[in-house]
Amino acid sequence: MKTLENKVALVTGGTSGIGKATAIALGVAGAKVVFSGRREEEGENTANCSDLKS
Repeated sequence: MKTLENKVALVTGGTSGIGKATAIALGVAGAKVVFSGRREEEGENTANCSDLKS
């Protein structure tokens, strides 16, 4: 399986729903994830997700 190591992914709407799931999936695949969203608290929850930590 091809990994996304040494790649950067930009996800908009990454605070909930499909955007959050996409951000997590990309993080699990090895990408460095940058995401944006409208709700700061939800964004902090996404950022603190263990699957996004390297």
